[in-house]
Amino acid sequence: MLPKNQRLGRAAFAQVFAAGSRIHDPHATVVYRLDASFKAAVVVSKKVAKKAHERNLVRRRFYTIIRNIIDSNRNIKGEYIFIIKPTIKNLSKKEFKSLITLEVGRTLK
Repeated sequence: MLPKNQRLGRAAFAQVFAAGSRIHDPHATVVYRLDASFKAAVVVSKKVAKKAHERNLVRRRFYTIIRNIIDSNRNIKGEYIFIIKPTIKNLSKKEFKSLITLEVGRTLK
């Protein structure tokens, strides 16, 4: 989990989802809006995993990798929503991390 000041609240989530730019990938969609601070949310639907503990596992892994990326690179700014697709289950942990790093890097260009 991210610290509370780095989590995207309901109102901000709706604003970013409605007006943010989108990057589509076979494994995830990133909706983002550049901002002065960093905030993120991860969405894992029942199409990805039927059971709640499986969805939570994917979400926790995603948040851990995001936290590591932020700790190593403090200049990442913006509000991000990561929408996970069912094909994410086929990835290894290394591919999972490279996917997230790539998606965040693509938003900074």
